[in-house]
Amino acid sequence: MPLRSLVEPEEFAVLEAGFEEAWSAIGSDSISDPLMVSAQRERLAHIIIGLWKSGTSDRAALVSGAVQQFLAVAEDTPTPLDIRVDVTEDKQEH
Repeated sequence: MPLRSLVEPEEFAVLEAGFEEAWSAIGSDSISDPLMVSAQRERLAHIIIGLWKSGTSDRAALVSGAVQQFLAVAEDTPTPLDIRVDVTEDKQEH
């Protein structure tokens, strides 16, 4: 069921505006892969909804909280360059 049908129109407008403002603040222009954009937008939406469910209804608080959570998780997430697998070690054991 779409979120739009679960909340009042005014509430949805705050969530939508907060999402778009947070997405801009995150620097979404730096993501070029369309699949990654979709996945990251979905992740941000889950963060916004989580904040809203926990009682945050002010747009500015939603934006700052969402950006903070999004970037905090992003800093802890390894990139492909951070993940190194030594395949020679596995091959020598077999």
